[in-house]
Amino acid sequence: MPETKPLEEKIQKAIDRALYANGNPAAQKARNFLNGTWLGVPLHVVLKDVPIGACCKPGWRQAPSCQRRSSN
Repeated sequence: MPETKPLEEKIQKAIDRALYANGNPAAQKARNFLNGTWLGVPLHVVLKDVPIGACCKPGWRQAPSCQRRSSN
């Protein structure tokens, strides 16, 4: 009976074929974009830190010690 590969392996092999297409310049550009070479840091850092910062900032601004007290 043939062994079936998990879906994750099939997806990973398809991504590898697309991003390592025998030195294809378009594939190299895609890898450079995903690696964040244009940004100077890996792209996953930005994709992780921006949403976390956006979620934390409103909470920080609503902290009781940060609110102005009314003079009434």
